[in-house]
Amino acid sequence: MHLRHPAPKPADPRAALVLTTGAYADERLARLRAPVVDATGMTEVLGDAAIGGFEVTVVPDGTEVEVRRTVDRFLAERTFDELVVVYLSCHGLLDARGRLYFAATDTDRDRLPSTAVEARWLLERLDECRAGRQVLILDCCFSGAFDRGAKAAETEVDLERRLAGGRGRAVLTASRATEYSFEGEALGRGGSVFTAALVEGLRSGAADRDNTGYVTVEDAFQYAADRVRRDDGSTQTPQRWLFRGEDAIILARNPFGATVVPTPLPESLGASLESPLPFVREGGVRTLGEWLSSTEPGQVLAAHQRLQLIAAQDAPLVAERARELLRAVEPPPAVEEPAPPVRPAPVVPLYLVVDVSASMAGRRIDAVNAAIPEILRRIGDDPRGAELLRFGLVDFGSQAHAVLAMSYEPAASTPVPTLRARGATSYAAAFTLLREQVDRDVAGLAARGRAADEVVVAFLTDGWPTDTNDQWIGAFEALVDNPPAALTVLALGLGDGFAAASALAHVVGGPKVSERSRAEEVSADESGLGRIADFYLDVVAGLSVTH
Repeated sequence: MHLRHPAPKPADPRAALVLTTGAYADERLARLRAPVVDATGMTEVLGDAAIGGFEVTVVPDGTEVEVRRTVDRFLAERTFDELVVVYLSCHGLLDARGRLYFAATDTDRDRLPSTAVEARWLLERLDECRAGRQVLILDCCFSGAFDRGAKAAETEVDLERRLAGGRGRAVLTASRATEYSFEGEALGRGGSVFTAALVEGLRSGAADRDNTGYVTVEDAFQYAADRVRRDDGSTQTPQRWLFRGEDAIILARNPFGATVVPTPLPESLGASLESPLPFVREGGVRTLGEWLSSTEPGQVLAAHQRLQLIAAQDAPLVAERARELLRAVEPPPAVEEPAPPVRPAPVVPLYLVVDVSASMAGRRIDAVNAAIPEILRRIGDDPRGAELLRFGLVDFGSQAHAVLAMSYEPAASTPVPTLRARGATSYAAAFTLLREQVDRDVAGLAARGRAADEVVVAFLTDGWPTDTNDQWIGAFEALVDNPPAALTVLALGLGDGFAAASALAHVVGGPKVSERSRAEEVSADESGLGRIADFYLDVVAGLSVTH
């Protein structure tokens, strides 16, 4: 018999701040896909009552000011008895003096002191925080340079004392000071290899390598570091500084509990149970009966195992005594596997991607502007549509713009800006921006407890793309490559004698979009554009059976 024994829930209050940045205004800072996945994974394991038990605050893609204010407020609100976790996944940047900065969405690579968050500033906020136990996890390039946040004149001893803060502080970094941190597929569906390994170790309980039912910060780090070295070919070397008070910092519980190992029987008790005299063996059985009420799971299991053997094999008098003891107690219940977390109520984002090139000027763009509020009204009039709709609007000419960021709340009554014609017809710009929006919004919904398993895209254009085939097809392939949610596309060709039928057929004909995707030619009027509302409600009706 193998039992699992849940570890008691830690009594300390717990708060975590998850800061991730994947999209950057400065084009020299490459867009990162890992932070979207990292935010979801860390939020799930830290916020799960059976694992981390933290109250989690998530800030995806914040500006430099938003990040600073959130960090300042979060750390200032903590109390002495709290355990605090601060997690960052973003670009790490070094200036000419080797100082580490964390990039925000509006960071200017040439203006780091005024547009990025310096590691030293973060360290000072941690120093001021009252929380007696602090865990800082940095998953960014050059994160090992965090120690340079100390003053240049400080010695290693001074640095250790400063990082230690109060009773205890742990700092985990994804790489050494001169190393990059890598995104990858092997561990975390495109998340960073270090964070994916941390999440895996906590979620599976595998990081509880000493079988206590708890995962300490050191346990979590060692598990993740081993996974990175094994699966990433040692291209990065995670680092940590651990400064404890009297005890190790317990980061999480093993959600499956600790395996209960039978306690070895004392030599004297074993001798009694092996005695040739039945009354001596019966005395040993009585001692095993006392073990059945022990508070030590290992003793209870050992007693059950031995009494069952005696009940089946010993002399009638001794066997019956063992059976009486077993009948007097409930069999030791195996710890039930944790119930799967309650699945967040699903929503179905709708992105309207509108061609606003010069050829759309006049009647066509006016028809689109008039149709969008009507599309939202029609969807909102349907109870299921009103419940599931989240709406975002992207327009594109020579460049693409997020005209209306997707709201995380019901969007049927959202005011819609007026679209204006301009420029050429860059499908590539539209598809590239759309992927960024989908990644960000699906992660944002997940952080707020809402799932988005399917995304509907209504792509509206009146002409052939002005990009080269390699440009726009490559951008489309990037859009549909392992998206965070399934994509269902309605591609509408607007106008008489539409000339881009083959292009739209490519958009909806690939194996990486839903089979319900369609390409149609419609007229620039209420009946034609109303097809978007019909299509969305058809998708929602199909989902209502399975959700």
